[in-house]
Amino acid sequence: MRQVWLKRVLAVGVMVLVAASARAATVEEIRSRINDHNVEIKKLETQIEAYQQELRAVAKTSKNLQNEIARLELTRQKLASDIKLTEQQIGKTDLTIEELTLAISDKDLTLKRRRAAVAESLRQWRKLQNQSLFELVLSYDRLSDAWTELSAFAAFDRQLKQDIDAVVELKTDLEATKTATETERARLAGLKERLADQRQIAKDNQTEKDRLLNQTKNKETNYKKLLAETVARKEDFEQELFQLESQLRITIDLGKLPVAGRGVLKWPLTNIFITQNFGQTVDAKRLYVSGSHNGIDLRAAVGTPVMAAEAGIVLGTGDTDLVCRGASYGKWVLIDHGNGLSTLYAHLSLIKVAKGQTVSVGEIIGYSGQTGYSTGPHLHLTVYATQGLRIDEYAFRSCAGAKVILPLADPGAYLDPMLYL
Repeated sequence: MRQVWLKRVLAVGVMVLVAASARAATVEEIRSRINDHNVEIKKLETQIEAYQQELRAVAKTSKNLQNEIARLELTRQKLASDIKLTEQQIGKTDLTIEELTLAISDKDLTLKRRRAAVAESLRQWRKLQNQSLFELVLSYDRLSDAWTELSAFAAFDRQLKQDIDAVVELKTDLEATKTATETERARLAGLKERLADQRQIAKDNQTEKDRLLNQTKNKETNYKKLLAETVARKEDFEQELFQLESQLRITIDLGKLPVAGRGVLKWPLTNIFITQNFGQTVDAKRLYVSGSHNGIDLRAAVGTPVMAAEAGIVLGTGDTDLVCRGASYGKWVLIDHGNGLSTLYAHLSLIKVAKGQTVSVGEIIGYSGQTGYSTGPHLHLTVYATQGLRIDEYAFRSCAGAKVILPLADPGAYLDPMLYL
């Protein structure tokens, strides 16, 4: 009788829940669908890269109406693929959450059964502990039977310890799965927000194409005239800006700046390709009134996420195109990092932050574009000594006296970003 009871207790101690065949089929189906999404994601990534190569090729061609329309159309197709890619990533993440939710359910049920088995085993074991070894031996007619029973008790003790360890491991595994699920839920929320952003950028790109066609009436001569007017306005604007900044005369304490070194700031893009450096470059002498480029330009297709180079507070945002199209930064974001440095991100297609907002390093603050005066899609990054920086509203004769909100700085406040990246 005792041996029958002991076998039953041992069976309870080692019991493990096996998922039902229907549940197993569901998990396999989910994984198959996730794999389908992975295949589509790979195809779309290849397609997007092909569009980016075509856009880079178009950027090297002469500046005319036909090429500009071709660029806008390629951008439209690339943005459409961006949207499809995000939709596939959302579908995959949804399925991943579903799979993790099933895993949580299974692990939770297994944990409950394990705990119940251990609790029963402990209850029975405490009952056995009340019987002394002497009493146990006397309860059998033969010593060999008593010895067999003692060996079974020892095995039971080992199994009980294993079951307790299994419960601890299951609990840890369950918590890890729950954490992974919350991570995926946060990722899903981010993807859905990005999808909305991409749709807005695609809409703005179509608006820009329609505006160009409407202004030029699809005639090259009209486009050349429009381009010449934009270049002239940009040069006049820069001349006024240069004069304003030359008059600032702000004393800058270099001791308040962080020690120059790699990694003080993080790159604001995932993929880095510098198209123009800081300072008196060949292009700067040709393109800018001051003869100096006040930041660096990074290659970035329209709609590329732009990240904060360091944690900080948004000092301001703006869009110079609202009152002076094609003359300056277009859509811009300025962040004070609290370490003596501030960073400006310009020519954005969409701004994701607001003045006074606290941002973390790597947080998406906007998307790259071609707003303001820009010969092609890119991200302009300026690093300032914050002491010498001012944001204000300035009236520009080159913009028919319109007031433009933008950051100005003492010439000495412009720093080479490569000293800190």
